[in-house]
Amino acid sequence: MALSGELGAGKTSFARSLIQSLGHLGKVKSPSYALCEPYSITVGQHSIALHHFDLFRMRSALEWQEAGFADLFAAPGLCLVEWPEKAGDTLPVFDLSIALKARQAECERDIDITAHSPAGQSIVLKLEGLS
Repeated sequence: MALSGELGAGKTSFARSLIQSLGHLGKVKSPSYALCEPYSITVGQHSIALHHFDLFRMRSALEWQEAGFADLFAAPGLCLVEWPEKAGDTLPVFDLSIALKARQAECERDIDITAHSPAGQSIVLKLEGLS
């Protein structure tokens, strides 16, 4: 899942809330300095790997490739990536892209969700059913 938006748009807060809503009980740290924070989420009887990336501090797509995280995208689980544009075209196609935009009121955001795969479409349809 790609999380995009300007600095301060709420990407990390969104990721933190999503990770906690999926059942993580511990602290959810910002991966700003570590580049990636791993979590294990339990859904039913299954443990799911979740990796939260923040690529803001990257200077080039080559840094992403050299970090060796690409294999995590091929493994089963969920990857949340803040600032995906910093990795250029080296990331795989995301199931979902979520764009956040701050509004004038400090606590309000516009959220645009775009599906890029059948799995992403399924999630969007479920979200539409909630409204």
